[in-house]
Amino acid sequence: MNDFFPKRYTRLLISFAFILSLSCEREATKSVFVEEQGGNPDPVINSIEPPNTGLAGIGVITIKGSNFSSTLGDNAVFFGSIQAIVVSASESELVVQSPSVIADSLEVKVSVIGAFSFSNIIYYTLENAVDELGGYGVAGEDLYAIAVDADENIYVYRSIRFIDLITPDTLDKNQPYGTASIVTTGMKMGPGGYLYLVKGSNKNLYRIPPGGGNQSAFVRSLPDNLYDLDFDPVGNIYTAGDGDSITIVYPDGSFESVAGYTDTFIKAVRVFNGYVYVAGNMLGSLEAVWRNQINSPNSLGPNELVFDLTAELGEDLEIQSLTFAEDGDMYIGTTADPDPIFIVHPDGSSEPLYPGVLAPEMYDMDWGNDIYLYVSRRASVIANTETRIMRINMQKKGAPYYGRSL
Repeated sequence: MNDFFPKRYTRLLISFAFILSLSCEREATKSVFVEEQGGNPDPVINSIEPPNTGLAGIGVITIKGSNFSSTLGDNAVFFGSIQAIVVSASESELVVQSPSVIADSLEVKVSVIGAFSFSNIIYYTLENAVDELGGYGVAGEDLYAIAVDADENIYVYRSIRFIDLITPDTLDKNQPYGTASIVTTGMKMGPGGYLYLVKGSNKNLYRIPPGGGNQSAFVRSLPDNLYDLDFDPVGNIYTAGDGDSITIVYPDGSFESVAGYTDTFIKAVRVFNGYVYVAGNMLGSLEAVWRNQINSPNSLGPNELVFDLTAELGEDLEIQSLTFAEDGDMYIGTTADPDPIFIVHPDGSSEPLYPGVLAPEMYDMDWGNDIYLYVSRRASVIANTETRIMRINMQKKGAPYYGRSL
């Protein structure tokens, strides 16, 4: 009896130890599985830049958060069912090419190899970068100057004598606005609702009354054939064209030359940040942008070369138009094919706008009151493009057009 209990007790202890060892082995195996298949923390999205909305197929989108992988191929970023191409990666930031999908409320989420689950979901919108407005493109129809008023109505000069009105509620050439004989090369909305225009072939400054109608001459016989115009903050008009000068026209109709540009064909005029900017061709070879500081309305500083397009892009290109963003970026409309709009940054660096998306020939540009740049595109046989009004989503605001705010 005394020997029985110790032996039985010993067997029980051995059995218990065996079962315990199996249990420990199973736990160890489970721990290895978790570490290898889902041991990394799940990724987290904190923000997306640009916030809320981006452009489909244009540029990059930056996703900021945590628990990403610094190894490029270990990250997968989805916009809905579309997987975006990751171009750079760190543990806190992923940069992806914007996918070519246009949709509202796309579910954006991130998967990282080694993490068990997807990230949280952020909803995002991808919009079209460029829209065509107005229903233009009829055979023989061509577009020239455009203007935008304070209510985002668009005025378009077409087919030798007609000015169309495109309203923001329809975005179609739904009504005629006025008539103007001879090709109108420059047009700006001015104080009191008058639409001011110049024709490139004579020395007169014209305007159309508020509500539309026929043109009438506001000022006659300026020094040069006028090609473009722009307003300063107090309602003075700077004009220039095929001649030798910049001429200021005062609200009472009087005028005087305020800067000399000998042998220069100026196609674009823009007042920005205390300067008058002009763009065109000098001496038949140099396509460039210059500026003159406004010391007072009738006293401009010396001519300053801002950007030499010929040196930058070659001798075969022409400047057609000029405008500015609120942040100081300068946009030059050219005859380049492809990529006809060129950006010049305040630091002097330059690049094309939306490479591979736009086609020539960009004749005139006018920024709206928010993020849209409106461009009249003339038909190009070489580029196989038709006449269009283009609305370009710039994702930022333009610089003030003073005439429409007075």
